Amino acid sequence: MDGVAGALLVAVTGYAIGSVPSALIVSAVVGRSDPRSVGSGNPGAMNVLRNVGVVAGVLTAAADVLKGYLAVRLGAWFWTTLVETPVAAAPSGQYLAGVMAVAGHNWPLFGRWRGGKGIATSAGAYLSMSLPALTVLAALVGGASLAAWDVYSGTVGGYWLLAAMMAFPAVRAVLGLAVSSGPVAGWTPTVYAAAVAALVTAKFAPDCKPWWRTRQTRG
Repeated sequence: MDGVAGALLVAVTGYAIGSVPSALIVSAVVGRSDPRSVGSGNPGAMNVLRNVGVVAGVLTAAADVLKGYLAVRLGAWFWTTLVETPVAAAPSGQYLAGVMAVAGHNWPLFGRWRGGKGIATSAGAYLSMSLPALTVLAALVGGASLAAWDVYSGTVGGYWLLAAMMAFPAVRAVLGLAVSSGPVAGWTPTVYAAAVAALVTAKFAPDCKPWWRTRQTRG
């Protein structure tokens, strides 16, 4: 299989896994309301937790994390097994699958294009790639949320801060993020982090508050 067909296979697989409507499935299994009709209307783990139940919320979050984790693993496996490229190019498959899984979760084919915000699924993808990267992301999101006094703005800021940090080779090396071979392949993790940040921003932006308003509210 050539590179183009392989990339298409990895992208479709990642998107399909991300599109699995975890929140809807879990809510149906426990016999509770459709999360799209209660609370914020967001079919994500937090809305399920608040309006469907704690157990359902935890199960939804776990399923969403698993989606990201499996998509990355399968993407890497497809790339090394089916695509006629050097083994060193394997990371390309995992990054592509990770981005598409988040996109599928946010705009799912199986959920009428109405999905979650991508946090749990992107966390699962990062977990599959690098636990240190996920740990740093969590710290950045937490710190930015406290600084902005707004979890939405802080989440967006944390994701973009990690993407900016990825621009430095030393950071990528410390976090243990794999890179493909080639003159520009070292930028693959950076492009991945920026793409995921953009997908998260697209879902969180409507709820973000300008920093000066949060400061006024805090004061």
